[in-house]
Amino acid sequence: MDASERHELIDAVVLPEASMLRGSWVPASDEATAGASGDKAQICAGALLAYDRSLSREDGADISNSTLFAQLAADAQADRFAQAAQWSTSYTNVLGVIGWVIGQAQHGSPGRLDAPVDWPEVVAKAFAGHAGAALAAKTMKAATRLPLGGAALEIWEANAAQVGQGNFIVQACQSSNGDVLGDAVQVTYTLIREPDGFLSWVTYYEVATTTTQSVLNEDVYKVVRQQIIDKLGDLPDYYNAPVPL
Repeated sequence: MDASERHELIDAVVLPEASMLRGSWVPASDEATAGASGDKAQICAGALLAYDRSLSREDGADISNSTLFAQLAADAQADRFAQAAQWSTSYTNVLGVIGWVIGQAQHGSPGRLDAPVDWPEVVAKAFAGHAGAALAAKTMKAATRLPLGGAALEIWEANAAQVGQGNFIVQACQSSNGDVLGDAVQVTYTLIREPDGFLSWVTYYEVATTTTQSVLNEDVYKVVRQQIIDKLGDLPDYYNAPVPL
């Protein structure tokens, strides 16, 4: 795919208008927050992004903008919750167009988990053996401390995880030998309630995970970087919020 084709595909994506979002939640800083170690984390629509201290400021912006753009582009093609498989295909395809090279996905078998679910453990299990596992675990722990009523949780609940169903991504990113790398786990779930007797019901979650490793092709992304920034406009203010580590 040449540059003109990429530009055409990006230009054709329909994104929400920021004016339609005003008042739906309080605009948040689009800057990830650095912890004592120099690592950073951020809510980015329905993704929890963790940035290793090895990444430059521009690397972080590229990851955040590309992830947000791909999510919003996928939202225009499918319902993130009701059509999770179709949404995921669109999301992955858009990432490929803008420069992410994604390796073969590892699918965790859908399983039944009784409530309350230990979501950090679900993510940790899917991350096992991957370079970003420790950073992802630290970031998940930090996210559990986010205050109720804050911008970060409002964004997360609207775009990632609801009571009855969810489709969220946890991605740990780092720089290695000049490459921007990302280990990601996507979790989808549905709350099931079934009768098991007279005036009695059993409730559980059906949960599935998908784990991928990816690298950002900088030669491709630098061609589309400014177009994505312009296309997003001030949308990052409404979809991004820092997660203190």
